[in-house]
Amino acid sequence: TNGQQLNLFFRLTMPTEITSSEEHSATVTIVATSP
Repeated sequence: TNGQQLNLFFRLTMPTEITSSEEHSATVTIVATSP
């Protein structure tokens, strides 16, 4: 959904909020796999 993509975008633009680098990698993977 658009909301999910926006959430992922915010996570990517604000990595400071992410404490686990693994979560960041997972987010990048999801974005890369999303059409």
